[in-house]
Amino acid sequence: LTIHIDPGQAYGDYEGEFAHLFNDLNTPGVMDAGDAKDPFRLRCRVGNFTLDILEAGPLAAQGVPNTLSTKATISVKNTGNLDLELPKARAEGDLSDGTNTIPGSACAFDPTVYSYISPLMTRTGTWGVQTPPGTEAGTYNGTIKVWNDDDADGTPDDTEASDTVSVSLTVQSNKSLDVAPDPVELPVTKAGTT
Repeated sequence: LTIHIDPGQAYGDYEGEFAHLFNDLNTPGVMDAGDAKDPFRLRCRVGNFTLDILEAGPLAAQGVPNTLSTKATISVKNTGNLDLELPKARAEGDLSDGTNTIPGSACAFDPTVYSYISPLMTRTGTWGVQTPPGTEAGTYNGTIKVWNDDDADGTPDDTEASDTVSVSLTVQSNKSLDVAPDPVELPVTKAGTT
């Protein structure tokens, strides 16, 4: 089925009256009473879905093991001409310092699902990381994606509007004790005594 859209057609959703699929048995190109047929409605969306993350990246956060890091702002703008009905955010893989990794699932988004975004409108959210216990100190880099989940399957598809931005989490060591003075000087003890 092919639909011709005039170049000046206004953007939006269109729904047509009943069309028919029929088995043309008698008069060519004419739906006769004896032809097998089935009616259906036709819907068409004119326009495009696009979105942009306005921050250039990398988005930066700091944290220590076993805590939620600081948060960085994510601004998502609908740069298309159709409404984005289900924008979502997620990590694209794990964060890595080149040797160690933090699972992408440790990324915390607020919100994880953005509200409806009309054309030219911007919504903001935040990104942070629930830094796992025992994470080695270092700078962990990765990528996050915001996309319009048209089919509501929770997975970005190539045909869904999306944008990515790099992220960087600096993990500081989490010393819970500190020995003072350093070095510790033991008292002088004679040989053979305890």
